[in-house]
Amino acid sequence: MPSLSEAIVQHHTSPRSLERAEDLLQQGAVGQIIQRGDWLQAYVRGSQGDRYLCSFLFQGSRLQEADCSCPYSFEGWCKHLAALGLTVARQIQPIEVSPSLDTLVESLDVSQLRQLVKQFVLEDPQLLISLERLATVADGVTDSVQVMRVDAAPYRREMRELIEESLQIWEYGDEEDQLSQGILELAATVRRFLQAGDARNAQVILAALSEVWAENNHRLDDYYYGESPIRIWDPLWATAILLGQLDSTERIQLQINLETWGAEAGGEYELATIALRQGWEDPDLEAVLAGDSQDLWGDEQPPDGADDLARIRLEILEMQDRIPAYLNLARAEGLILEAVLKQIELGQIPEAMTLAQQLPCWEDGFIVGQSLQAQGYLEESLELAHQAMLLPSAPRRRYGDLPIYRPPLRSEFASWASEVAEQLGQAEDALDFQLAAFKDCPTFQIYQQVQRLAGDEWGSLRSDFLHELLILDHPHYRADAVRIYVAEDEVESAIAALGSVGNPSPALIQDVMRIALSSHPDWVLEQARRRAEPILYHKLSRDYDQAVDWVEWCQAAYLEMGQEGEWLAYRAEIDLQYGRQRKLIGLLRERGL
Repeated sequence: MPSLSEAIVQHHTSPRSLERAEDLLQQGAVGQIIQRGDWLQAYVRGSQGDRYLCSFLFQGSRLQEADCSCPYSFEGWCKHLAALGLTVARQIQPIEVSPSLDTLVESLDVSQLRQLVKQFVLEDPQLLISLERLATVADGVTDSVQVMRVDAAPYRREMRELIEESLQIWEYGDEEDQLSQGILELAATVRRFLQAGDARNAQVILAALSEVWAENNHRLDDYYYGESPIRIWDPLWATAILLGQLDSTERIQLQINLETWGAEAGGEYELATIALRQGWEDPDLEAVLAGDSQDLWGDEQPPDGADDLARIRLEILEMQDRIPAYLNLARAEGLILEAVLKQIELGQIPEAMTLAQQLPCWEDGFIVGQSLQAQGYLEESLELAHQAMLLPSAPRRRYGDLPIYRPPLRSEFASWASEVAEQLGQAEDALDFQLAAFKDCPTFQIYQQVQRLAGDEWGSLRSDFLHELLILDHPHYRADAVRIYVAEDEVESAIAALGSVGNPSPALIQDVMRIALSSHPDWVLEQARRRAEPILYHKLSRDYDQAVDWVEWCQAAYLEMGQEGEWLAYRAEIDLQYGRQRKLIGLLRERGL
């Protein structure tokens, strides 16, 4: 079952969106959560009553993508995604499991699929363009097998239309960038052909896109600041070249075309050019693949894209089931992670553990550890976790076409290692890993895990733990600090920590009020009046429920201080000032106030 931690939600979301997400949770805005294969989805009701579809895509247990149908376009997650994420993290409601997309599609016959496609096109005529892309024409017959070629015309037309529409939007003064998204979608289409081993048709599409971009990119100089399509298409070109079979004439013509398109667009198809030059016949490359050499570049300085090109070759070698060559190339090019993962897949665990000692960063160790765990090698997984915890963080990398939006948190790694240790009955290791996770990410959820694992030893750990929390004072986790102090009944610390939280949620404030009422009723009264009176003064009827909550806390504080007369006077003043607000007075009477 996919899972999320509050740390991940907080890492993705601005403090303001988090605050609004908490309000949505209080309103019960998150609908039924449904898991469909690797997807978690739910409708979340916005502040104006509109319902938005929120979706999380996972790869295994790791979050890969998040999307909401709302128009939010600022940094990080919107409040709806954050509300869904918090609901999952806090396990507020059960998750309903439904059939995956693959299961649903496999249950349909051809006529049902045909009818479904027609229905989708009626609902969204834009899908006709996608269908047109798939149209093929016969390219000849060889040994009674018909070879199909895609038509480049729809791709040229779509690229031109994308550029024209984007120019119209920008010249009108709108900042919406649909061009970047369109380029990525077209790249994804090419990638699907490559994954199917269809290099020839991938080249047809890439040539159409590259040519149109070269002809038109100068028109976008004053408007487009997104990533150059050349950087996105270059690795795809390299893959298509290495996966396909080009004769010498085709190689020369393609080299001329790439140089021309690159020059006209102010860029360079660097990986594709190297792939054309080296192919698979380069003597140094052949020696490396055979395991006779560890030196691919000789006296030549490896190009900037050497690792990217090596990964492309590895992908192709894997498709061709050339595993010894895969391992030889990965080791020679220093791609230790890829080599170790392949050895684990092959069951070569001792060799993988030995090679894993060369991993450069804990993020790679995390990936390898999860792979070992998935194969059932828990002891080796824990051993690797101990080793990787001592490694530095990785530099920012690129995977595929886009930079990573959010690398894994070290706390995620440590919490995962703690779970493995606990499965093996290594209680001390499990606790140590969770303490390490807390230092990196001091959340309430990790605190609960530390307290649970400590068991009877919590009393001896508690003082040092709370002192560590005070020292950390992480700005992103101050609300978590408040919740921890509340759970530990540390009134003074909870009040102080609450003061450092920007815009704390009503629920958080009231949590502190509950433990502070008996010892700090004057503080409770001051907090309650400060929040109730602006709502009453401005007659914000939609917020009268909240106002009445605060008035009820005023009553509790007055009575705790033995000031019943002052409470009655305060209540009479509300009647005098706002007696005509029928909704407010009705709510007060319902509460017995």
